[in-house]
Amino acid sequence: MALSPTSTHSTNSGTNGTADDAAGSAAELADAVFGAFNRRDFDTMLGFLHPEYEAAWPHATLAGLDAVTHEGTILAAFPDLHMEVRHVSVSANGAVVELLVTGRNTGELAMPWGVTFPPSGKDLRLPMAVAMELDGDLIRRERLYFDQRTILEQTGNV
Repeated sequence: MALSPTSTHSTNSGTNGTADDAAGSAAELADAVFGAFNRRDFDTMLGFLHPEYEAAWPHATLAGLDAVTHEGTILAAFPDLHMEVRHVSVSANGAVVELLVTGRNTGELAMPWGVTFPPSGKDLRLPMAVAMELDGDLIRRERLYFDQRTILEQTGNV
């Protein structure tokens, strides 16, 4: 797997070959997952997920296909959404991925608390971090960190 040219990778898992191999694998996995997202290659994305996958968003923890369906509502609001991997830090059983999320709000923005905003046509630049917990070569759990108010401010909804 090729690493994206904008990514930087650091490890904190030691210096022996096994730890370095694991670090490289986790960083490559992060690049591959977000690359598949950017291409809208959902079959490839699903192939990276553990059968008991769950994602903890700021508003809820969603399991399996519920988590994937939630991403669909985000893509409805930002059809051109792009996730740029800025940095990957690897641990013994996962990685923390720093991203810059960009896109234009051209669809309805459905917020998790039940409010829907009309498309604003405004651009989003959202810093985000994703802590990925791996089980072998699969993503078992993700914890997503971002500021929902930033989304509202940048789309003109505050």
